[in-house]
Amino acid sequence: MHALVVGQGWIGAAEFWTLPPGQIWWVIDDRLPQGAAGALSDRAEMLTLLRKAKRDERSA
Repeated sequence: MHALVVGQGWIGAAEFWTLPPGQIWWVIDDRLPQGAAGALSDRAEMLTLLRKAKRDERSA
């Protein structure tokens, strides 16, 4: 999750650690292209994206 929002430059590292857990989804939703939010409404797809981001973070 950190790699996704901080790595993309959406928020700063310090801000990431002070966000309440639910607020991170507002940040992600705000940065998605128009109409893409519906595509991510499926929890399985979100979990897949988060796991990929975590793998990418570990390999960096």
